[in-house]
Order: sequence, then C-alpha cells, then structure tokens
Amino acid sequence: MNERVYHIPASTIECVNLLLAQVPELRSVYDEHICANDELLPHVFFGDVTRYVVRQVRSGEAGLANPVGRILGVLEQCMVSGDEHVTELVVVSFVENLVGCDDVVTNLNRSIGPHLEGAIKAYGM
Repeated sequence: MNERVYHIPASTIECVNLLLAQVPELRSVYDEHICANDELLPHVFFGDVTRYVVRQVRSGEAGLANPVGRILGVLEQCMVSGDEHVTELVVVSFVENLVGCDDVVTNLNRSIGPHLEGAIKAYGM
C-alpha cells in the first residue's frame, strides 16, 4: 500500500489559520484548494494565495484595508513570529511566486513590512 504521509508543522497550519481568520475573502480559495487536493498542502495553498494577490493588485483592488493589505500584514506577522517552517512557507511559496510580476511587486512596495520586503529584495525584485 502506497499511502502518502505528510508531516505539516503545526506552525504552518497556524499561519494558514491566521490568514483565513484575518482574510475571510480567502475562504473560497482555501475551499477550492481542499477540494482539488483532498487535504491542506500549505505550499500549494500559498501559491494560490499569491495568484489571488496578483489578480487583486492587477484589478486595482490592492490597499491596506483590502484583502491584499491584510494578507501582507499576516505574512509579515508570520515572518516575524514564525519559525523556519513558516519563513520557508512565505518565502518559497509566496515571494518566489511573485518573480516575474514586477508590476505587482512595485504596487505592493507601499504596503509590505520590513521582513517581507527583505525577502522580496533577496529575490532581486
């Protein structure tokens, strides 16, 4: 029997839960993710979150009071208080997915905190 067994660090689950609590607009993205994958795959979900942010910014819906601003706030909070699993989640599965979206990154620069900004700059964006 070839069962997949994944260990998802509790800290990454907490980060996802915080994101959903602070940004209820992501609930449909999360539900689609669970439906497509039959489980939470945090790195894949954060890719979905990145695509959501890109769509929102390109449609003109970005701002601190909007979902994008709250997403960035949660990601900054996770970068500050998270362990290496959370930092990896944010950097590898959010920041890295912004590569090639220079227009979005330029728009986000007004709204990101110093830890997220450092991660973005480390990718040369």
